[in-house]
Amino acid sequence: MGCSRNYYLFSRKSVLLCTLQYDAAGLARPIDISLFDELDSHDCIQSALYTGLSVREITFDVWWAVALGTIALLAITVGFVAAVITGKQKELVTRKRQFEELAESERKFRNLFEHSPAGMIRITTPHWIVVDANRALLRMFRVTTFDEVKETIYTISPLERKRLVAHLWSKGTLEDHETLLHRKDGSDLWVSFSASLFSRESHTEAVFIDITARRQAEETIREQVKLLDQAHDAILMLDLDTLVRYWNKGAERLYGYSSAEVEGKNISEYIYDETGAKDFWRAYEQTIQNAEWSGELHQRKRGGAVIISDCRWTLVRSSNGESTGILQVCTDVTERKRMESRFLRAQRVESIGIFASGMVHDLNNVFSPMLIGVQILKRKLHDQRSRRLLNNIESSARYGSDMAHQVLSFVKGAEGVHTRLHPQKIIKDMFRQLAHIFPDTIRMHSHVPEKISSVMGDETQLHQVLINLCTNARDAMPQGGELTVSVENIFVNKEMAEDFTNAAEGEYVIFSISDTGAGIPSSELDKIFEPFYTTKELGKGTGLGLSISIGIVKGHKGYITVESVKGQGSTFKIFLPALTAADTVSKEPELLPDIHQPLMFVACSEKEYHDKLFDDLEDHGYEPLFTVGKSQVRETLLHNLGKIQVVLFDGFSKEETPILMKDVLKFEPHAKLIVMATRTQMDEMKESGPLNLHAVLQDPVSITLILKAIQEPAMQEETLI
Repeated sequence: MGCSRNYYLFSRKSVLLCTLQYDAAGLARPIDISLFDELDSHDCIQSALYTGLSVREITFDVWWAVALGTIALLAITVGFVAAVITGKQKELVTRKRQFEELAESERKFRNLFEHSPAGMIRITTPHWIVVDANRALLRMFRVTTFDEVKETIYTISPLERKRLVAHLWSKGTLEDHETLLHRKDGSDLWVSFSASLFSRESHTEAVFIDITARRQAEETIREQVKLLDQAHDAILMLDLDTLVRYWNKGAERLYGYSSAEVEGKNISEYIYDETGAKDFWRAYEQTIQNAEWSGELHQRKRGGAVIISDCRWTLVRSSNGESTGILQVCTDVTERKRMESRFLRAQRVESIGIFASGMVHDLNNVFSPMLIGVQILKRKLHDQRSRRLLNNIESSARYGSDMAHQVLSFVKGAEGVHTRLHPQKIIKDMFRQLAHIFPDTIRMHSHVPEKISSVMGDETQLHQVLINLCTNARDAMPQGGELTVSVENIFVNKEMAEDFTNAAEGEYVIFSISDTGAGIPSSELDKIFEPFYTTKELGKGTGLGLSISIGIVKGHKGYITVESVKGQGSTFKIFLPALTAADTVSKEPELLPDIHQPLMFVACSEKEYHDKLFDDLEDHGYEPLFTVGKSQVRETLLHNLGKIQVVLFDGFSKEETPILMKDVLKFEPHAKLIVMATRTQMDEMKESGPLNLHAVLQDPVSITLILKAIQEPAMQEETLI
């Protein structure tokens, strides 16, 4: 550019003088003034000469450029300073706002800290020094100073404190730890606290919650649960889906299932069978509708045994009135129901006993003339045909009389007279009678060894037991079959005896009665010996046969077992204690010679069979003196004073008989007093006091029994019952 137009052309060094510098892209930018120190005058002159400018012009331009550069530099500096100041101002504003927010947060935290219902505390971690604690904590601990707070915290055992610190250092936090503290006033304080460790500040902040009431409530509940577990009743809680929520020890004992087995499970799957489940759901519906229910349910124990439970159910509601579950209390009344059933049966037996007493008395009036008449006819008829007929009549009459007495014996508990009996004879007599009542479709077999031990017992009673079992076997084989009766000796050891109540170790005789009939279901085996229990149709069985039989066998110190398979028959076994002594042969009493000895017979009323009895006594050498009613007793004694040695009483009441006997003994102190009465009448007489009797004869009596009683040398009460 020409100088005439005052344009200047600067080289790169010239530009440097103007505080401008080209960058790599050819653009000019300000440079540090210190760069001028790098330029010497020679460079400037050279530059000037090169461009054709004078030194004066160059010098002026240089200073002008310097001035402009300085101004630009100042402007840049001012801008930079202004920018810095502005940034600092913004930073200060931000910091101020943050400080205000922090202060507000601190104020809020402090307000929360002071007014929180939970106790809050800050402590130094290594030394457990209390830095701060809120008012709630002071109230909770019942203290006023931080030192007292520390003392309360220090009631935590050293071992537990050490464990808590180790946990904090390793985990940094501790949540819901429950522990027991002891206040300064001596009271206990259960607390649950959570803590956080601040490692930079080396302190821990913790929040305490008073759980004393909750722990006391839990302890009360635990005590109540213990009491519930002590109860014999089963106490259980079900939700509305019938799932078990609570199951006490009583339920475990009653049903056989532990709480762990049934909790959360459906109750009907464990203690109710198909039939019991129907009753359960009916009770459930009534409980939902009426809020309560009570009644009896058939429930099932572990193993399948069925029990009867008296249950009381209550619908449980929440605080807002919503139904939440059902509380059940169940009592096992199985044994009570059995006792009630036995009591009712006892009442029925008592009623039967009252009826039987009168019936037996009337039957005696029927059988006694028959027995006495047979004795008279035996002395007059000696042909074989007549003897067989008379024996059959006597056997039937005595058996009928004995059967009537057995009914009375069952009701009153009479034991009968026990004598030595031969099993061979018992079985022989039984088979002779069974031949008349068994159909031809049933084949009978007996197995009795020649050497078999004798037993001690009442022949009539044992005969009744065997006949009853055999007739039951007959009824179990309506289409025919086989009946097998066998007898054998057996030794019952201690292990075998333990299987039966009141059984003793020793030698026994077993009477076995087996049939090939329908058999007995296993579910019925435990019931067959109960009174009035029968599987026969109405009118075909009383249900007393087996109950009478087991009572008789127990009276003989024996026991009965039964084995049965449905469809394959049954086997009853009667165990009776064996006698090892030699068998004795009973002899008929020797008849007195014909000495016409006076014998006084005192009766309350005249009876038809008395005439036959007197005839029989006369045939045996006695002179009966018949007296009717107590009014004639004194007169008869006065007319025969010192002659009467035997006095028979028949038919008087329990009040009259002792009075009559005392009157007789006043006149004849050495006379043998013999009473003919039923077992019931004799038991009633004993209640009035001891009786000075020689013998008691149980109606109906035969001449043989009367003669035997008269010949007894010593006084023996109840000699021939």
